[in-house]
Amino acid sequence: MSRSRLSIKVPASSANLGPGFDTLALAYKLYCTFTFELQKGGNGSAPTIEVKGKNSDGIPLGPDNLIVRVIERNFSEMVPKLGSMKVTIESDIPIGRGLGSSAACVCASVWAGLYFSDREPSLDRAFQIGASVEGHPDNVAASLFGGLVASGYSAQARRYVAARLRWPAAWCPVLVVPNHQVSTKEARSVLPRRVPLSEAIHNIQNTALLISGIEQGDADLLRAGLSDHLHERYREELVPELQEVKDVLKSAPVLGVVLSGAGPSILALCERSDAPSVVAMLSEWAAKKQGRDTAEIMNLEIDQEGIRVSYE
Repeated sequence: MSRSRLSIKVPASSANLGPGFDTLALAYKLYCTFTFELQKGGNGSAPTIEVKGKNSDGIPLGPDNLIVRVIERNFSEMVPKLGSMKVTIESDIPIGRGLGSSAACVCASVWAGLYFSDREPSLDRAFQIGASVEGHPDNVAASLFGGLVASGYSAQARRYVAARLRWPAAWCPVLVVPNHQVSTKEARSVLPRRVPLSEAIHNIQNTALLISGIEQGDADLLRAGLSDHLHERYREELVPELQEVKDVLKSAPVLGVVLSGAGPSILALCERSDAPSVVAMLSEWAAKKQGRDTAEIMNLEIDQEGIRVSYE
């Protein structure tokens, strides 16, 4: 089989979901599409990178591009082909907003690296390599498998493991996407190295309740489980919008409000029938914002399929 062209569509995701720090992530019908094409000739050792889409601004076109870095560090067999490759990136995923844009890029890069290195790509292979590249498996797992995914590293098996759960159709995600970025490095720098045992127990209990609520479609269990004591309170200084959104929705018909990943995006969960009123309340709040403080309100659907790959 001639391996000359590959198209990959990867969904955005929200990680953590309250207490599930570095463990839980939820995939959305919001995508970044990558096309890798080997062309005749080629110039130099770097691919030609073209960017399109609503959220393509700021994507590096040179050797700093994440695709180039992932391939160079993990797929030596593919490196000689980079100079003959054209990569087209069409992104609707906001960058640096806690919606898994880097994980989506890692997933596509790993799949392409396997494919063009004449190694058969698979979800598990891409997951093992992608999670190692990211340093934590949550967003990568959701982008690859779709739906809600619980993931972690098994010391016994010496590999990453993931369990996919089907998200209840009656529950709808509404995203608040502020007009500023928070880097993962910055968001992790504000976290304490140690936490009290009582707070760790709180998160273990709530993660168990949260997963049980999702499996059973029980809104009361979901509400009880969305509280976090490990990361959100420390990241509020980087995301002042979090408390504002909680205040705006205090009397609204929501199931819970949490940071999306490291932020600054904020996830409000609600019953599908209540989504229009939640969106209206958030839109009214966002309309009063100006400049850096503006925010986009996104009423999204859950992606249940994960990564889509087309071989041409």
